[in-house]
Amino acid sequence: MPWKVTFFFQQQTAWSSGWSENFWNTLSDLSDVIGSTNSLRPKLQAVHGRQTILPYVRISEVGNFRRVHPISYGVGGFNPTVPAEAPSDFPTTSLLLVMQRSPNYITRQWIRGIPDHAADNGGFFAPGEGYQASINALAGELKNGARGWALRTLDKDVPKKDVLTLSSLGIVGVNDHGYITGDKVRISRARGLTYANKIWKVIRVDTNTFSLVGWDPPEPIPTYRGHGISQKQVYLYATPTTVTMNVITKHNVGRPTRLSVGRRRRRK
Repeated sequence: MPWKVTFFFQQQTAWSSGWSENFWNTLSDLSDVIGSTNSLRPKLQAVHGRQTILPYVRISEVGNFRRVHPISYGVGGFNPTVPAEAPSDFPTTSLLLVMQRSPNYITRQWIRGIPDHAADNGGFFAPGEGYQASINALAGELKNGARGWALRTLDKDVPKKDVLTLSSLGIVGVNDHGYITGDKVRISRARGLTYANKIWKVIRVDTNTFSLVGWDPPEPIPTYRGHGISQKQVYLYATPTTVTMNVITKHNVGRPTRLSVGRRRRRK
């Protein structure tokens, strides 16, 4: 099974901000994934600014929520991979990381906490020679197949099948659907009973019929008027052949993770 590797970042401005940046790895052994994570870490930090810190990483096996390996790097201090002359811009200033692979697979995510000097001339990308070298080093790491990094995207070759019937009880008729209980299936383009248009876990009834788990449409339940399509959700994990970072815009951030919870008790 592949692994999800989540890097948790924090930055202190007038407000404390926190966000995560996710990558996927296809190496089979956890120790190898840890090695790839340790190799990626400084290259990922190098495209962030001085005040953007990386307190910890979480490695989790896809499909096995109990198998999680956290790595703590401590809190406080500064980003050790960049000099003091590379202060972080405001956390909402974000740089788009795009990973691609033929024929037409692409993933995107926002990298926040970037150096202030990376945005210039009214908000346009202005990397400079040194920062572009950091981006190139990160791209090279992600494209190195031996490291196991992969883009995660839906398989475009999975066939779409016509939804012939859709009952008010969430029973779907699709000829020779091929689904098994527990599969995730997207229903789209259904007219009338538009409540069905989303991703569902399914229960196989027979060769041509399955039911939708969690079916609970609002009353009154409209009649299905056809045109629906069903498609099994199958993910591909493939080494990217192209990695680029060249678009800057605003993208909101939230609070840091792992904050204390609860409230102070009132003295009686």
